[in-house]
Amino acid sequence: ATPRKPERRPMTTDHSMAYQFQDLTPLFHPKSIAIVGASDREHSIGAHTMNNITGISTFKGTVYPINPSKEEIGGWRCYPDIASLPEAPDVMVVVIPAKGVLETVEQAAAKGVGFAVILTSGFSEADDWGRETEARIVEIGRQSGMRIYGPNCPGFVNINTRLGMTFSPAFKFDLLPGPIGLATQGGGLARNMLQNMDRGVGVAAWSSSGNECDLQVADFICHMANEPDIKVIGILVEGIKDGARFAAAVQHAAACGKPVVGLKVGRSEYGQKAAQSHTASITGSADVNAAVFAQLGVVEVDDLDELIDAAWLFSRSLPSGREKLAVFASSGGAASLCADNVGTAGLELAEFASDTSTQLDELLPAYAAIGNPIDTTSISISHPEVYRQALEATANDPNVALVLCPMPMDYGSYTAKTAGIMIEAAKASSALICPIWMSERQGEGYKALAEAGLMPFRSLRNMGKAVRRWIDWGQWRAAQDPAWTPLLARAGAGE
Repeated sequence: ATPRKPERRPMTTDHSMAYQFQDLTPLFHPKSIAIVGASDREHSIGAHTMNNITGISTFKGTVYPINPSKEEIGGWRCYPDIASLPEAPDVMVVVIPAKGVLETVEQAAAKGVGFAVILTSGFSEADDWGRETEARIVEIGRQSGMRIYGPNCPGFVNINTRLGMTFSPAFKFDLLPGPIGLATQGGGLARNMLQNMDRGVGVAAWSSSGNECDLQVADFICHMANEPDIKVIGILVEGIKDGARFAAAVQHAAACGKPVVGLKVGRSEYGQKAAQSHTASITGSADVNAAVFAQLGVVEVDDLDELIDAAWLFSRSLPSGREKLAVFASSGGAASLCADNVGTAGLELAEFASDTSTQLDELLPAYAAIGNPIDTTSISISHPEVYRQALEATANDPNVALVLCPMPMDYGSYTAKTAGIMIEAAKASSALICPIWMSERQGEGYKALAEAGLMPFRSLRNMGKAVRRWIDWGQWRAAQDPAWTPLLARAGAGE
């Protein structure tokens, strides 16, 4: 039979007719996967990859282990090579040494495989042989229609469908689904972001494109912008190989109402040298990259925790750019310090409506501060119901978009009770309730907030940066389209 040529299915973005992106649905949702180098040898890369796909994942399609020395692995029939498969799989995952990859790619191209996910290292990031071989792999892909992912990468995971085409032994621990799409070049730092799942941060899918000999971060930005379960896209890049492609992708994401939050590695001479040896990336000028990001509406951050803070805030709600804040605390010092950070970030505290001020005056003791910021004093311990009513009154004020709730210490069961009140208030409020957990002691209350989707900021400083970036993006988006109306995309418990 004549092998089928993979169908590229181009997808043209409405805003930019100059660039076409291929539909990546068969990679995100494959029906069949071949694993070249599958193994049952404990601790081997091939064994981890096989187990992640057939054991940890809930993949219901067909799996083809490729191993010429085995008849079966884990109950799945083994095949000696790609050429001997009964059909062309949607995706081929490659975990064999670099010297054997070219021949495997040639077989896959002849067979009609749609996507080759090459985890193997030792190509353009290594030496001349690697660069020449990688160039040949790219040419084979172009001639055949097969798209190449990698090489030198940890793989691709779709967490919302629980599919891990990866060798990572941590895959089984990082399975909290959610609204954030991650598109990165490197692997280790992105895995760090995935482990913010312990803070309640859910991730929809993660691409880690490695050397990007073919598919790039831009391709995944564009596809994630069209995925209905993704609300915001986080990117981690060392270098951008095709500026026009990247610009078209982020413009498409903005047109879809999907903010892109980006961290650029290699902003110093030291970082640039390290990035080039890591994925053979040419990092470019930090100033030029920052200017391009700003022009395109990419929300640039300075570190991994800042990326997660901003992305999660975007996943909860899209801003208009006109938002004002309230500070609600049970500690006068925390209220004052939080207000300081609001001011230094250039943010604005709301002026309460008269009805809100009346309610707060009636609810709170005479010695409480009922302006903005609010200090309820110790009623969160002595009168939790009054605390709840005051919080809901604040969060439903028509002038308030976010209620910042700094929590300076952990009082065990009392703080857990307060966290429960915040969770319930978030469901009944028009404003976003944003806890800031300032203590190093992460008790029951912290866990409750994380599990409910109210990811606590870990510092007042990061809160200020995240909210500033959130509002700035709303202003940028409104400048592109004065009719911009943000879509409330609440990501709290049960929403």
